[in-house]
Amino acid sequence: MKTFLLCYLLAISSAYAQSARSEWSAIRLDRRVSILQPEFTKQFGPAGIFNICYDDDEFKSITPVNVCTIYRESKVGIPNSEIGQTIIKKCVERVPQDIQIARTVTRDLCKARAAATEFSSNECLEWTSVTTTLPTNYKLPVVNIVTEGNEMFKKGYDIPKCD
Repeated sequence: MKTFLLCYLLAISSAYAQSARSEWSAIRLDRRVSILQPEFTKQFGPAGIFNICYDDDEFKSITPVNVCTIYRESKVGIPNSEIGQTIIKKCVERVPQDIQIARTVTRDLCKARAAATEFSSNECLEWTSVTTTLPTNYKLPVVNIVTEGNEMFKKGYDIPKCD
């Protein structure tokens, strides 16, 4: 029994040997973990942040990304029923493209809202413009997908400068 328990504990501890000291290449290959990335990185394909370089003004894809150029609509569900029908778009043609997005963005944000009442919906009374430059270094959470997304650690990643 002691031997079994010792082997079991060794198996568990070696199964998740990734740590903040591990190389990104090893972490990315581990199918038991997921790397949480900033939302904007989804535009750069499955590799996300690892397929980005930057210059003064833009983030750019290091390798081209397959971008859908033609969609086909199809209906799913049962017409004239409680379930009803939904129209979904499916990609039928993809083309590799270089992706570029601005590092600096300006957004309008609500500065002051009306008090919510039964007759108003808390609408915005005053707007302001906020300019933000996206950083080039991130602390990316690495989560264990086997145990329902428990965060294991955070690891720093610096987006490289473009050549």
